[in-house]
Amino acid sequence: MPLDVASGNADSSQSSPRNHQAGVQIDFESLRLRASSLASRWSRRITVDTLRPLPVFLGMEPNFCLAAGAFTPPVQKVSKTAPEKVQSRLSLNLAYFITNYAVVSLTVALIVALMHPGMVFFLALVWGLWTLHAYLIRHEIVVAGIALHTLLTVQHRFYALFVLTTVVVLWKCLRPVLLFLAITGVLILTHALLRDPKHIEASTANTFTHGHASHRAGTPDATDEDYDDGARSGGSSSSSEVLVERPSANAARTGDVI
Repeated sequence: MPLDVASGNADSSQSSPRNHQAGVQIDFESLRLRASSLASRWSRRITVDTLRPLPVFLGMEPNFCLAAGAFTPPVQKVSKTAPEKVQSRLSLNLAYFITNYAVVSLTVALIVALMHPGMVFFLALVWGLWTLHAYLIRHEIVVAGIALHTLLTVQHRFYALFVLTTVVVLWKCLRPVLLFLAITGVLILTHALLRDPKHIEASTANTFTHGHASHRAGTPDATDEDYDDGARSGGSSSSSEVLVERPSANAARTGDVI
């Protein structure tokens, strides 16, 4: 019995690290699948078709002036329903202007990158070293009779590149990334919080009504022109159906004889 108990404990002690490792692998796999699903869903929503026009995004009128009710606070006074109103406006604007916000984020990222050329240089250097590391795993490079892939093992190269990447991220990328997140967050959250969805619906409805009315207003003119053209050309209009027959030359001569 003691031997059986000891062997059972040994088996459990040996199997626990394996189970822990399997659990970690499952967690990483689930995180990867969730991240890929989120990325695919966002890529389907961020398209050129969902890019809103600049006047709608900025709340401008046709004369390029800011509309009066384009930006309003979500709540006028603090109440129990205030958090729900704020959340509703944020969700509506984030869903409606998602592509515009992506363009804003990309623009801010480009500006921040241009302001920090050292970050761009070191990121390109790290990316090149990682690419070389992946190439050395699959191929053999010999320079002056020296095989480069044998100087350091794959594991040593990985650890060295990991340390270098961590240093570059903390030294050159931390401040620009925080600056990018701060600027983008302030711009997007302020716009999503203050842009009034009711004004968006009203402006869209007015634009549609105005365009439909102008089309209706232009229709009678076109019809009159078509009507006049048809009357001149002897078309199928009611006035063109009245025909005046002139007497033929023989009938005129007969009348003269009579």
